[in-house]
Amino acid sequence: GLAEKIRRPRSGIYSEVPECTETNQSAYAWGELRQLDVESCFYVFGGIALAALALLGWMAWIHRQYAFGKSGITVSFLIVMLRTYGAQSVYGSDIPLACAGIISKVNMLFFSFVIGISQGLQPIVSFNFGAQKYDRVKDAYKKAVFAATAISIVAFLCFQFFPRQIIGIFGSGSEEYLHFAERYFRIFLFFTFLNGIQPVSSNFFTSIGAPKKGIFLSLTRQIIFLLPLLLIFPYLFGIDGVMYTAPIADLAAASVSIVMVVREFKIMAELQKATA
Repeated sequence: GLAEKIRRPRSGIYSEVPECTETNQSAYAWGELRQLDVESCFYVFGGIALAALALLGWMAWIHRQYAFGKSGITVSFLIVMLRTYGAQSVYGSDIPLACAGIISKVNMLFFSFVIGISQGLQPIVSFNFGAQKYDRVKDAYKKAVFAATAISIVAFLCFQFFPRQIIGIFGSGSEEYLHFAERYFRIFLFFTFLNGIQPVSSNFFTSIGAPKKGIFLSLTRQIIFLLPLLLIFPYLFGIDGVMYTAPIADLAAASVSIVMVVREFKIMAELQKATA
């Protein structure tokens, strides 16, 4: 019968069905994914399970590449623009490249704290979302964003008020070098205080089983916003246009993240009313 067929290995995953009602057999026969009573029947859809796991794994890779760092494409474009338009400025091509490399490393040092908060949030959100404790899910997200934003504000203040001291840790240089470094710190990293929202939100959607939304958020800053701006702004504003691309991308990515999370919270509120 159908139950015997379900017991057979499917795509390398062994499925055991202790007891199957007609309703659950019908659900399997039509290929519908529905929540079944765990005590009466447990289904493992081999291909669907593998596809879901692959999507979540791909999401983790995308998350590391784009939400937590710089993609190779973005870095390549940034280098080309800094070299090209830097050569047309009073700074030359070498000073912008040197400053950008140092400042990028400093920014990632602060960003490592945000990464830790984002990854620490994932098991808490996943557990409580699975338990349908949506208030705890929202509370955990808000606390994670608050902590990430607090760290981001500290980094923002350091970048705005002590850029010359920070760049001096890596060595000395000409006055043009220090002047460009100060401007790059203050302009390129102007919206640093918002940078904790997008990675935490991206990981949040992955934690509640919405990897497509998480992937989209991971791509917002680096690919969807920053790359087009790198193609347009330097052409219009020269080397200054390169520096202004990042704060615009940061603001846009944070705004999109907030909108998507607010919508998700409304859905959770409706689910909580339905299960109350």
